[in-house]
Amino acid sequence: MRTHMVRKAGMIDIAERKRIALSCAALFEPTLLLLDEPTNHLDAMGIAMIRDFLYSLSDKCCAVVVSHNRDLVDSVATDVVEICQKKLTY
Repeated sequence: MRTHMVRKAGMIDIAERKRIALSCAALFEPTLLLLDEPTNHLDAMGIAMIRDFLYSLSDKCCAVVVSHNRDLVDSVATDVVEICQKKLTY
């Protein structure tokens, strides 16, 4: 028999909240997804989940990702705009 636990939102850790939010977003099959620092506070497995999620959407959705995680950006991005010392580089 399976036991289901109901927890208040404040009791769910950040990685679980991000998985829930991304799952909800994916249900609507967005054409544009805006993510601000999606890997903050995540361990290696959480970062891999975000990377796999973005890669799975690559031909269905345009994702705009703001991130300091260059490994993530390099692994999923087709175009990168960098801001360094108030200058944009494409």
